[in-house]
Amino acid sequence: YQPYFEVKSGKVAGFESLVRIRDINAHIYYPKDFIDFLENSVYLKDFEEWALKEISEKIKKWQIPISINISAKTFGNPLFLEEVEKYLKDLPVSPVIEITERLYIKNIKTTKKIVSNLRNMNVKIAIDDFGTGYSSLSSLKDIDADILKIDMSFIKAMVNDKKSRALVKTIISLAQALGMKTLAEGVETQQQKDILVDMGVDYLQGFLLSKPLPEEDIEKLIGGTYDRLSFDCSSFSSWKRNKV
Repeated sequence: YQPYFEVKSGKVAGFESLVRIRDINAHIYYPKDFIDFLENSVYLKDFEEWALKEISEKIKKWQIPISINISAKTFGNPLFLEEVEKYLKDLPVSPVIEITERLYIKNIKTTKKIVSNLRNMNVKIAIDDFGTGYSSLSSLKDIDADILKIDMSFIKAMVNDKKSRALVKTIISLAQALGMKTLAEGVETQQQKDILVDMGVDYLQGFLLSKPLPEEDIEKLIGGTYDRLSFDCSSFSSWKRNKV
């Protein structure tokens, strides 16, 4: 589970759930090693049900939003909404389902219908890797989401590339105007964080703040509050005064 942080308070706003396979020898396999196989195997349905049940249990236990990434194949499954209703409907805090921008705009009419049904179940929607699609800004007006996750490639490039920085700023400004929050992925340096805070991004996620943590470490960190897992959101002021 990788936390993401609210800029205004510096506190944990939620966790993104990430799947890893650990074998009997404690070797870790990452999604790049198994996701294609899983999505084209007979195990996909069982995995989806297990993942939704797991997220449901953790939200009830930790009382904090948790997001889960949904593939195109899963999102297009007619039984998907039934599974969501079974496990994620009416939880104490809203779960977040992440879909890619390309998936959203592939069939906007169908996607909007599915999103509307999810919203009726108190589920929030995040658009993952936003900015990488071929019609990103023109499609913004058609996207009905709660959070736009700005792709880490832009976060990395914006430090030395004025065009990338302008694009990130534009995404943040447009999202705010359209009533959506923004989350910057892959924040790895203090300079990146300072620029993003100055731009008005809502949430930050990345190794600078916290790497993905196994369940047992999350359990140790929670203990009733999240005070031990936070950052100083005012530290960008000196950079802001001296910026070019």
